[in-house]
Amino acid sequence: MFTEYIQIRESKGNLAYIVSIGLDAKPVAFNLIKLSDSEAVFGNPGHDFPQRIIYRKESPDAMFARIEGREKGINKAIEFRYKRSRCD
Repeated sequence: MFTEYIQIRESKGNLAYIVSIGLDAKPVAFNLIKLSDSEAVFGNPGHDFPQRIIYRKESPDAMFARIEGREKGINKAIEFRYKRSRCD
């Protein structure tokens, strides 16, 4: 079973994206490094992978997310596209 718990909260005077992947996983914090009306970028250069998490609003009904960084010396990125849907 896969679980992922995410929250955005204030940590040490800065906004942080905090994620735990797995039931017994230790939370990992990514500090806010860029914020605009359409984009939020969080980073943790000391994390194994990813080191950056990006969320970008593409339209009122669409969002783009990307995780990126180096893994085993190789640049890597995984992209996700989300579209609003009805919950009937």
